[in-house]
Amino acid sequence: MPQMRLKPHFQQRKGDFKEKKEGGLVVVCVVLFARHARFLEKTISLLLIDLN
Repeated sequence: MPQMRLKPHFQQRKGDFKEKKEGGLVVVCVVLFARHARFLEKTISLLLIDLN
């Protein structure tokens, strides 16, 4: 009987971990994008200047 009780709890914890993992990936993507945003902004502005 105790095993039956533990299973749903374990599955829930697994789900929470998955959500945290996905959230972490989102944070990493945002940080990388923020870091590259300035670089992209400079290159885009340079390209626009070149085009004009």
